[in-house]
Amino acid sequence: MEKDLLIAARPAEGFRRCGLHHPPAEVRHRAGTFTEDEVKVLKAERNLIVMEADPEAAEEGADKVPQTKAGRAKPTGAGA
Repeated sequence: MEKDLLIAARPAEGFRRCGLHHPPAEVRHRAGTFTEDEVKVLKAERNLIVMEADPEAAEEGADKVPQTKAGRAKPTGAGA
């Protein structure tokens, strides 16, 4: 079973990797959002904190991460 990813950037201004801007606040990305290769890149990136979480835990807060049709999080906030 694939896991959700919880990703937060270490830099205060956030960090861009795999086509997304990752803010310093933790964001949940549903299982399947990233390819296997992208997950490897994200986990290897020193500027990101990446943790795995069970998908069931996402159900209660699943609506908090806006998704596009491609399954990518939509950029939000100023400067996005």
